[in-house]
Amino acid sequence: MSNAISDLQAQFIDFAKGMPAVAISWDQISRDVDLVLDGLAGINPGSPSKYTGNIDMPVYGLAYSSFVVNLSLTAGANAAVLEVTIDVNVHPKGNPGEVIRSYLIKSSSPVSIDFDEGVNELYWRSQGGVAPTITPSWGADADSALMHTQVPSPQKDTYLQEVERQIIWLTGPSFVRLIVDLLPRYSLTEIVPWLRFKPSIKVDFGGSHVVITSLRASIAVGDCAESTIVITPDPDFPYGNPVPNPTLRSEHIDMAVYSPKTKLVDYVSKKIEPAIMVADSGGGSIKWRVAGSFGLKSILVELSTGQGLSGVLSVKSVIDFVGAARAWIDGPCGTKIAEVGASVIGQGELEADIKVDLDTNTGMISAFLVVTHSDLPNVDWDVNTPMPWPINEVTALIFENISVDEVRKLSRSITKLGRWEMFGVSDKYFKSLNKYESAAAVSEGLSGVSAFIGVTRRNIGKRPHP
Repeated sequence: MSNAISDLQAQFIDFAKGMPAVAISWDQISRDVDLVLDGLAGINPGSPSKYTGNIDMPVYGLAYSSFVVNLSLTAGANAAVLEVTIDVNVHPKGNPGEVIRSYLIKSSSPVSIDFDEGVNELYWRSQGGVAPTITPSWGADADSALMHTQVPSPQKDTYLQEVERQIIWLTGPSFVRLIVDLLPRYSLTEIVPWLRFKPSIKVDFGGSHVVITSLRASIAVGDCAESTIVITPDPDFPYGNPVPNPTLRSEHIDMAVYSPKTKLVDYVSKKIEPAIMVADSGGGSIKWRVAGSFGLKSILVELSTGQGLSGVLSVKSVIDFVGAARAWIDGPCGTKIAEVGASVIGQGELEADIKVDLDTNTGMISAFLVVTHSDLPNVDWDVNTPMPWPINEVTALIFENISVDEVRKLSRSITKLGRWEMFGVSDKYFKSLNKYESAAAVSEGLSGVSAFIGVTRRNIGKRPHP
């Protein structure tokens, strides 16, 4: 089996090691920023964005409107670099087209990712003070525009002394801080519903993706009776296995969640256990009802290598088969002439693959348990009946339908025994795709070490058929 891994898997392993982590590609961040830019650009001067247009100033009946000309986030050494260019026009309230004075504001400043534990979101924040360069100029009709304000005469001199000074020293930096506040936020509850970081987070800006992890996190496991497991870095990582150099590219994997093997076992095993259940019923003169469940005694998750949509996680487990069957013979008008109860206890093995699939309607990447092998070689029966005469027929029926049919159904017919949400993407993500692109689930594992599940784009660079 090949041990090829991608540069994203290598970045996860090198930075997060034995802790879960989340990754967002720089390309995805750039497209999310472009969506912000589209919402803030407007048409200068008369049609500003509804978010930054015709904002009241506290003096002389003035207002301002902002037009974001350029906005970008790029990788830096230990942070991202925010480049922003803004045109700000001061004008009479309600009349953005009557420009009194314009300010071209340019800023290049480091920003980092922080974590709001209360809402479980990642957000951008400035690092240190912001000192933009500001270039002012009078509007073409500044004199007539000033006449529609309460600025005292001489209007231009008063404006420069009492208004512009505040803009240069106070308002300019606040514009940049406002843009930082409007940068994309990422809800971890939405992206990875089963994982929750504990402050403080660690961020790696140095690869094809921004990778976020923490020294403490919690995993929510179980469905009916959910419990929380607090996890810390795994000192045994990578479990004595060699980590190869990356040979696969992953820049088009937009977002992903990573887990080392032991944390994956904690999560997956608790999700699989309640999912592996069988129940059926049948008819005829002897009617029967059978229900059984598999309880996991031990589980081994094998992490296969390579990117793909199936077979990434192979589950092998020792199972206890605990079932109950009841059969009866119908009498007239629905009366039961005889009833037999039976229980069965056995032990066997089950093997399965976990496949991931993206539902574009819900934005969820779900994992499905697909059984590839099941075996129940040793069965202990306890049959109890108040009447002896149907015992042979009923016993044969129970044996056939539980020991043979139900187990055979597991390995041959049922393809989706378990389903759980592994990863989510928002409507905003789908809006960031070009019209000819599509999203798909992706997964990759390094055998015995770690795995990630995420979303990737298809048809990149292609154009739709006319």
